[in-house]
Formats: sequence, C-alpha cells, structure tokens
Amino acid sequence: MHNTSFFVASNTPFDIFAEATNVVTTGDFASSGFDGSNIGFDMSLDLGGSDTLQFSAATLLYGSNAQDPSVGSSGIVSSVNDLGDMSTEVKVFDGGQRTATARGTLTEQSVRFDNVYTLDMDAAAPGVQPYDLSAGTGVIAADVTFTIFVP
Repeated sequence: MHNTSFFVASNTPFDIFAEATNVVTTGDFASSGFDGSNIGFDMSLDLGGSDTLQFSAATLLYGSNAQDPSVGSSGIVSSVNDLGDMSTEVKVFDGGQRTATARGTLTEQSVRFDNVYTLDMDAAAPGVQPYDLSAGTGVIAADVTFTIFVP
C-alpha cells in the first residue's frame, strides 16, 4: 500500500483529472503480465484537520474556512478503480462548489485529497485478491499526474 495526499484551495468550482504514465514492471511482476490495472486506486476527501509535515515537526492546520467542494455535483468518480482506468486522462473528481467559505489563508480554505494505491493480483477484481508472496517479487511503478481544472 502507498498513500499520497494533495491540497486544493479554490474560490470557484473545479474538477480533478488524473493520468497514469510510465508504468514499469520488473521481475516476476513483468513475467506475470502485471500492468497499471494491478495497481488499485482509491481517492477520499478530508475537509479539515491537521497534518504533520514530512521532515519537520511542524503541524499544518487546514480546512477551518473550507466546505465540501463536491456539493452540487457527483464528487469522487467511483468508476476509477485502478491505474489501468487512468491510461488516458480521466476525471476523478467532479466539483460543484469552491472550497472557500470565508476569507482566510490558503491553508484555512484548503481541503485534502487522499489517495491510496494497492497492489492487486487480479486486475479484473480490484481489492478482492491483494498481493501475496505467491506472485513472486518485482517492482511495479507508475507516474500519476493530477490536473486541477476549472470547467
């Protein structure tokens, strides 16, 4: 499992698109035909809280002047389940309103998008058969680019 996050502060509704490129496999993963479809993807939205900054003891407080940007739209797109679904640019979040509810700093008006990537042995059924040692060893990696877009 691998976790990433990014923050968005906006004074207008926005969408988020994602694309997975440069998928690389080595070892048993390559010989077994693993590809981007074997990397499960799950996005969630956190409206506010605190985050400990990497390489620092500082804490980032965010979201005190933020609202749910998915209100009035479909929000997180549930049909994107793995990086194979992102082989071309695809919408992963459909926003209906801005994040900002009142004047404030960028961190106060920010929401956090959390992304979880998991290795699945059966690309046809994401999350059903997580990786175990019977698949052997190797590396599977990809670049995932997120684009924040104002429609």
